[in-house]
Amino acid sequence: MPYCEINAIDLYYYYKATKRGINCRALAIMLNEMYLSLGFKSRYVTCLPEDAGDSDCHVINSVYSETLKKWIWMDPTFNAYLKDENNNLLSIMDVREKIINGSPIILNEDANWNNRQSWNKKQYIDSYMAKNLFWLECPASSSFNIESPYRSSSATYIALVPDGFKPWNSSKNTSDVNYFWGGW
Repeated sequence: MPYCEINAIDLYYYYKATKRGINCRALAIMLNEMYLSLGFKSRYVTCLPEDAGDSDCHVINSVYSETLKKWIWMDPTFNAYLKDENNNLLSIMDVREKIINGSPIILNEDANWNNRQSWNKKQYIDSYMAKNLFWLECPASSSFNIESPYRSSSATYIALVPDGFKPWNSSKNTSDVNYFWGGW
């Protein structure tokens, strides 16, 4: 992470001043705070693999649509959102279920990595995200500057894990999907 506060404003100025790229976590934090500033319920979610030796994970956003009455997958790193065969937007949980069941998932045609390289469904979902959706973790509450490295933070994290799985770095674990997504 960059040497600045981890919020949308400071990350923007960090990038402008250094011209260095920022990672998926920083992009997701920025998008989350933008959604929050517009009055949307939103959170950034770390998507993690089962293998503790696999240091690769990916951070995306989940924003609540009052119109659809559901959480929607948004990935700022890949400019990606997902739909089903009926053109319905999907949530993280919808995508996990569809991967498990082998059901169709449609990736938006303009999905790409950092506006540099196009990715197709096989690369993005089947190869990359499928392994990184084994367990999920996010802050228990979503707000501005929650991961400040320079101010005391009382942030706690909650993880959605399969029954019997013990994650290696979470504050609170649950296998109850409704509990994990509830309270918003």
